[in-house]
Amino acid sequence: MSQSESKSQDSPNGDGQFEELADEMEQVDADNSSDEQVPVGNLLDQLNHRGYGPLLFIPALLSVSPLGAIPGMSIFTGSLIELIAVQMLFRSSPWFPGWIRRRTVSRSRLNAALDKMRPWLRWLDWIIRERWLILVDGPMKWGFPFVISLVALLYFPMAIVPFGVLLPGAAATFLAAGLTARDGMFVSLGLLATTAAVYFSLSLAL
Repeated sequence: MSQSESKSQDSPNGDGQFEELADEMEQVDADNSSDEQVPVGNLLDQLNHRGYGPLLFIPALLSVSPLGAIPGMSIFTGSLIELIAVQMLFRSSPWFPGWIRRRTVSRSRLNAALDKMRPWLRWLDWIIRERWLILVDGPMKWGFPFVISLVALLYFPMAIVPFGVLLPGAAATFLAAGLTARDGMFVSLGLLATTAAVYFSLSLAL
């Protein structure tokens, strides 16, 4: 039995799409495994064919993973999410500037973070499914870029607070997961987390 067939049987929705994202990330430049640094541009190219949802999901998830503790990582992931969100309004696929594409991430740290996240990705594959489509289609389809853009902007003030990015990072992760799987329940969780993140950031400013 192939690995993909095994995942399909383990997941009720039959595709295991989120753990497959981790598989794709690990395969980037796998033939050149002697190189410890993986260009972010190569990671983005690997995921670009999957659409905006996964492209938002990966940096959002990384921002709440152990990699998010690396100095500057929360600012970088927030900038990347912001750039992707803005382009959702007018491009069928996003463009990334050279300074983002040239940024590198440690292969060992990336693989270690992905390994830690795999149980959560399997759990996500198990429970996520198409539902509450009113929060995915219609007016929300056009409002989504504005919401995720707001969440990404919250990364910047919250980055100065220890573990402050966890709340907007969770919001971005829920929203991106809901967009990827067309699961309105996860979008609603993302909206709740966004509200909490906005309230927390305002309470810090006042």
